[in-house]
Amino acid sequence: MEFTIDRKAFLTALDQAAKAQSPLQEILKMILCEVDPVHQEVVLTATNLELTIQSHASAGLFIERPGKCLIHPVIRSFLAKMDDDLVSVSDDGRILEVRGLCAGCAVCSVPAEDFPNIQIEYPNPTIRISGLRRLADHTLFSASSNQNGQPEVQGIRLCFTPDVSEAFSSDGKKLSAAQLHDCSDGDLDVFIRKKNLKILRELVGNRESVYAGIVKKKSGSYLLVMNDDFAAYTALLHILPPDFKRMFSAVSFRYGIRVASSSLWEAAINAAGLSRAAENRCISLQILPDGLEISSTGKAGRYKGIVAGTVMDWSTQDFSGKTFFYDPFSLLDFLNLNRRGDLILSFDANGILSITTEDQSQKFLLVPMSGKSARTTKASKRSKAA
Repeated sequence: MEFTIDRKAFLTALDQAAKAQSPLQEILKMILCEVDPVHQEVVLTATNLELTIQSHASAGLFIERPGKCLIHPVIRSFLAKMDDDLVSVSDDGRILEVRGLCAGCAVCSVPAEDFPNIQIEYPNPTIRISGLRRLADHTLFSASSNQNGQPEVQGIRLCFTPDVSEAFSSDGKKLSAAQLHDCSDGDLDVFIRKKNLKILRELVGNRESVYAGIVKKKSGSYLLVMNDDFAAYTALLHILPPDFKRMFSAVSFRYGIRVASSSLWEAAINAAGLSRAAENRCISLQILPDGLEISSTGKAGRYKGIVAGTVMDWSTQDFSGKTFFYDPFSLLDFLNLNRRGDLILSFDANGILSITTEDQSQKFLLVPMSGKSARTTKASKRSKAA
């Protein structure tokens, strides 16, 4: 195999495919490079066995001998440091070599046949979806990062319809839901693992829309995502989506208050900063007749902030004086994304907190910390010493 190609185009395609590389196996660190003389392009494929990315490069391509090889990560690093406009790539079965005008890099060849045989098929039908990046941004933080946990808390459910597109994620203690309108010209309901959606979100970048569809194989169903110019393809494992909508279906909110998002964020971040050094790592939220009191205790002292608010007219129970304890950093994950406008905070009798944006496009639910975990551990240490 031997060809000459534009270095920047080749490196860009390698970088796109490399997002799916896996460090767990040596063969999965490689990128499969195939020279297609029919379509006059180089096809690059990388996979972690759950996510496969295939990218294309054709700028400045001159094919001397078609074939395929495996690109070592060292080659990609070398290309990034080169200044040449064109590079020559050759593999004789023993040595893989990349050459420019003034420098070259050679590594031992690895048989391309050792790479997993992954066939990318085009789905039918394919629909156009938009808003994928925004839906991911507002739900990724609520999915669990624990790879040993239950599968249903390790990902995000994406539901696209012509009218409303929604995303849901939960780790069992908090739940995020985001909603957009007019983002699809068809129906699509999939569950994507958090780590793979992060890669997809990075790959999509700032593109407003992509094409997507379901591909069914013997090994399972896959979501295939393609960009407008078909320069990159992404296949994601599709599993049965858990119904996050029912996770908090029994919650009955009896008290609501409207507050300014900026005021709530300022008080929460001050309280979180003080609690970071404390062993309990929690903040208390006390409901006042005309607002909220957010406080925390740490080694540096005690913080107390007042957030003015207006009680919602649908409130059926007076919660004034009640105090609940929450994980401040889970709360800040949501508030960092919504620091403008007003937020509506709702509470149920057990302290489950619901925060909804003014346009109701985003919703966040947070389970309070138990009384035991909310107390400072100093008290328990004193009792043991006694």
